[in-house]
Amino acid sequence: GVGGSIVTQGRLLHGPDGLAGELGHVPVALDGPRCGCGGIGHVEAFASGAALAREARALVASDSSIFLVERARRLGGSAELSAKDVAEGALAGDRAKPGRGRG
Repeated sequence: GVGGSIVTQGRLLHGPDGLAGELGHVPVALDGPRCGCGGIGHVEAFASGAALAREARALVASDSSIFLVERARRLGGSAELSAKDVAEGALAGDRAKPGRGRG
C-alpha cells in the first residue's frame, strides 16, 4: 500500500475515524484502475507494490521492457514479477515505465 501521516503543531492527526493521512486512497484519476478497497483511481492503485507488479505483467505482455521480459522468463512467467523486479529494472537502466504497457 501507500501510507502517509499528517503532523500538525507537533502532534499526529488521527482524524475522526483514525484514518487521517490515508494518502493511498486519494483519488487521482476518475477513470483509473480499481484500488484494493474498491475505489477507482486511488494513488495506491497506481503506486503500490501490487500495482507495480500488475504494470510489470502488462509491460511483459506488450513486449515493452526487455529487462522484465528476461526476468519473467528466468522466474518462470510474468505472474512471478513483483515491484522489486520493477525497481531493479529501473536501477539497471530499463527505460520502460509503468503505464506504457496498458495498450
